[in-house]
Amino acid sequence: MEGACEFMEVRLLLIIEQTETVIRNKLFNLSPTTVGTVRTPHSTVAVEITKQYKRSWKLIYQSIERERSASRTRIIDPQKTCALVIRPKSKSTHDETRKKLENVVTLRNLPVRIKKFKNISNGGIVLEADTDDDIDKLIAQFSKLDTINKNFSYNKPKKRKPQFIIFGINKDVTKEQLNEGLKFKNDLLKDDYSSNPVFSVNFSINTKYGANWIISVEPSIYAAIKKGRGLFFEWGFYRLDDFHSVRYCSKCGRLGHSKAKCEETPRCFKCGDNHAPDNCNKAECINCKAHNARTGKLEKIDHLSKDRKCPFYIEAINKVIINTDYGLS
Repeated sequence: MEGACEFMEVRLLLIIEQTETVIRNKLFNLSPTTVGTVRTPHSTVAVEITKQYKRSWKLIYQSIERERSASRTRIIDPQKTCALVIRPKSKSTHDETRKKLENVVTLRNLPVRIKKFKNISNGGIVLEADTDDDIDKLIAQFSKLDTINKNFSYNKPKKRKPQFIIFGINKDVTKEQLNEGLKFKNDLLKDDYSSNPVFSVNFSINTKYGANWIISVEPSIYAAIKKGRGLFFEWGFYRLDDFHSVRYCSKCGRLGHSKAKCEETPRCFKCGDNHAPDNCNKAECINCKAHNARTGKLEKIDHLSKDRKCPFYIEAINKVIINTDYGLS
């Protein structure tokens, strides 16, 4: 961006110089004093224009940087993602898997629109495409290729159902009471006691003033419930919002797994060091610190690892969103 500023400055000065040449030619027959009188304020204006132009570009650059920073820490909207998970049947690196797949797709000129490749564990790859039709075409082609079937397994990822959090339910309400009460009061949730209910009550989170309940719903009714912003229960209308279940370990402070499956040394959840959190007043995110040490970058670390504004916490939420079926076309 600084190079762009310098380029525009040089271009502007060139235009000013050309303009001065035109003026000088027009005033050729006038005395040197008259020419000097005209040129002096003109040059002053040129310098001022250059200063203002440089200042404007710096402001634009700062604005762009702020927008880029915000985009890295912004929860994305619910979206439709079409993907195919491909895993090697024998030990393989991501590069080896990718090269074999790219050769197949390129050599056979398959009629699919692949948007991106993503690496997953054990040398696996996720292919993202524009539509489900593209993925189906790819599966149909792969099924005919012995080289693919011999070396890889592939399938569409099974997505989770959308979840909502309902705020402020009385603590005395049981799971069964909430389930029956929601069906009774909300037409969207009525399933006529079929074998495939359109929602399920998962668990509650106790708060100071009541309990917040988490429910899962069928993708087909997600948009309608979201639009309604709440559900009726007993004598009230209760506000709800999207719920994104992010695994957080209270033992080591890292994201992506729970305490029950943690193999790390216990750490202070406030700063990530090897001591008890009781007397610690320092907030340093262990996830951001590890990222900085690994990449040499300088993400801010002055927050708790489960801070909702942490870029890695938001990234974890976005992964949940991508792997959820919202029933969107």
